Amino acid sequence: EYMGSCESNKKMSSAALKAYSRLLRAQRNVFRHDPRMLEAARIESRKRFLENGAESDPEKLQKLIEMADDAATYLSSSVVQGQVNARNSLEIKLRPELLNQGVVDFHPDAPKASSSCCGGNKSASSS
Repeated sequence: EYMGSCESNKKMSSAALKAYSRLLRAQRNVFRHDPRMLEAARIESRKRFLENGAESDPEKLQKLIEMADDAATYLSSSVVQGQVNARNSLEIKLRPELLNQGVVDFHPDAPKASSSCCGGNKSASSS
């Protein structure tokens, strides 16, 4: 049984290292133009992995690995960064992978949507 446990621990360690690598890769991609945020994310990830480095419960380890994978996926698919440009407007550069996921294009010069809720003019729906 010890050998089985040892083999299981090696698999978990390998899975944890892969999850950590995926998380760091996602951070580098998302925050590549923001060194301060990249460093903060890297430090936080390292701290969390070190805090849980002695965990031996396979179920808890699996949940931690899933959390790291979920964080990497969330960063890659949902996080954008903006920067104030010379016109004092927020400029967001969408990464190519976000454009392929149905992210809505924002056009600042497009006509403004109605201020009423839920797709209609209140006065037209009340008659």
